Amino acid sequence: MAAALDPRLDALVALLVYDGLKVAEALALDVDHVAGRPPRTTITLRRRGEIQRVLLHTDSARAVRRCVGKRRTGPVFISERAAASDTPTRLTRFGADHLIRQLRTDDATELVSGTALDFCLLVTQRRNRADLTLVASGPTADEWLDVAQCFAGPPGPGRPPAADPS
Repeated sequence: MAAALDPRLDALVALLVYDGLKVAEALALDVDHVAGRPPRTTITLRRRGEIQRVLLHTDSARAVRRCVGKRRTGPVFISERAAASDTPTRLTRFGADHLIRQLRTDDATELVSGTALDFCLLVTQRRNRADLTLVASGPTADEWLDVAQCFAGPPGPGRPPAADPS
C-alpha cells in the first residue's frame, strides 16, 4: 500500500519495518550514504558515534532506489515543496509523520487497538504481548505486533509472558 501512495513513504516504511532504522536515522540519510544495487544495497549510518554499514532488505533497497530516482546528492528523503526546486530540503519528522498518516484508511481491515501505554511497553520490549491489552484484527496486524519495536536492528525474541499466578 505504501508503494502506491508516495515513493518516500514506501522507502521510509521499508527502512523502519524491514531494517529496524529509527525515524531520525532514516531521515538523516543522504543519497551518497546509499551504495550498491538490490539485492546488495548498503547504507552508511552513524550509531552511537560509530559509522556502520547496513545491508538493506531487498524490498527496502528497491524502495530507497525508487525514492532517490536520478538524484546523485542531497538527502534521500526530501520535502514535497523542495522536490520541485533546485535545492532539495530534507524531510522533517513532521513531514515524515504526515507521510505515515497517509496509510490510514477509514475502511481498514487490518487494525491494532489498545492503550498507548501497552503499545509503548510492547515496542520497547518491556512486556510480552500476551500480558497486554493490544488486539490485532487481521493477519498482517497480528504479524506486525510480533515484530514491532522502536529501536534499531532485527526483531529480538522479546520478553517471556509473565508467570501465571494460579
